[in-house]
Amino acid sequence: MVAATITTEPVFAAGSPRTLFKGTYIETDTGGAGYDVAADGRFLMVQPVEAPQPATSINLVLNWFDELKRTAPVSRE
Repeated sequence: MVAATITTEPVFAAGSPRTLFKGTYIETDTGGAGYDVAADGRFLMVQPVEAPQPATSINLVLNWFDELKRTAPVSRE
């Protein structure tokens, strides 16, 4: 994210950009920026979460319906 000083009088002029901070920030699903700036100058940026790690194990439950009937019987009231 960078910032530059802007003047409009007597003519438009932009100063050299300076880095505010570095990082990886996401865009919205609609292609817009993942940040917004409030009227008072505060801003919010959305940083991506870490990618999920691939599964390294799997749990296999045999006779699942029998286990379900035993542990959660259906009430016939």
